[in-house]
Amino acid sequence: MFNTPGTDKVKDTQELSSAIYHKVQNEVSLLKIIARQATEKAPTVEVLPEALARITEISDWMVGKREVERGQVEQLAKDNYEAIMKVVSATAHDVVDYVSNELPALKNRVRRRTRNLTLEAPALHQVEKLLAQIDYTMESLNDLKSFNESFTFSRSYFNVADLFTVWQLNPKLDNATVSLDIQNGESSFNGDEQKIKGFLSELIGNALKHNAKQPELHIQLTSRDVMGLPEHLAGKVRRRRSTLVLGSRKYLALTVEDTGQGIPASRKEWIFLPFKSTTKEGSGLGLFIIKRNLALEEMQGYIVETGTKGAKFEIYLPYGENQ
Repeated sequence: MFNTPGTDKVKDTQELSSAIYHKVQNEVSLLKIIARQATEKAPTVEVLPEALARITEISDWMVGKREVERGQVEQLAKDNYEAIMKVVSATAHDVVDYVSNELPALKNRVRRRTRNLTLEAPALHQVEKLLAQIDYTMESLNDLKSFNESFTFSRSYFNVADLFTVWQLNPKLDNATVSLDIQNGESSFNGDEQKIKGFLSELIGNALKHNAKQPELHIQLTSRDVMGLPEHLAGKVRRRRSTLVLGSRKYLALTVEDTGQGIPASRKEWIFLPFKSTTKEGSGLGLFIIKRNLALEEMQGYIVETGTKGAKFEIYLPYGENQ
């Protein structure tokens, strides 16, 4: 929770990558078990043995791909972060591409082959379980994709107002209304525009997910320029990094605040940890990836949650020295 950016970066990245691979592999293994059970309990559904065989092939392919990656990484120097990440990212990309093509095709095949069948309740239940697990596995693949993409940066100049165009055009989202308070829209910022937009989308998506049953939800997006970090964040940074001197650096300050149920005090300490989620559906990677990205050298930013009623996330990104 408290290591500084760059500390054991290779080790941390490899461990998290391994954890996500295990997560995906576990989902595929469970998918294979469910397909085998479905084949045994619904022997009259001819497509199920075919599905089991295809899932087994996918699982074996993933295991082989992971073994190749391990062998390639072992040939590299332990401190060659860029080279290691190139191998890890390439493997993740291959896994996501391959399995993301195979599983939807398999799902469509099962649906098509069972659509006109009159299935008894037990057999129908087995088919539905299989289709549901395919969806869960696809979500795990999206986690792997998000992690993989989180280590690529594209820096360019853009106006701060460009970060909020989508919500200016679509202020109504499901049960929520999004309001904007953009105080620095004409400011020119040098950074990864798409990645910052992704941070905001993730936070808004979380607000919608955690407050889906609330009749009327209000989400406030605020953007302004500030000199130096606010004391409630600067104090934490000083305590965790005793040698760090905080000056009056200029920051882009972004806030996402909602009128929902908020985050219980007992959970605030671990919401940014990997695989920790406050919902059954959550992967526990969204906030972790945001915080990890912000902490890396390419961004040097911070995120903190300070809500007292609803949730309130504050992001601080430093302007460059020439800005």
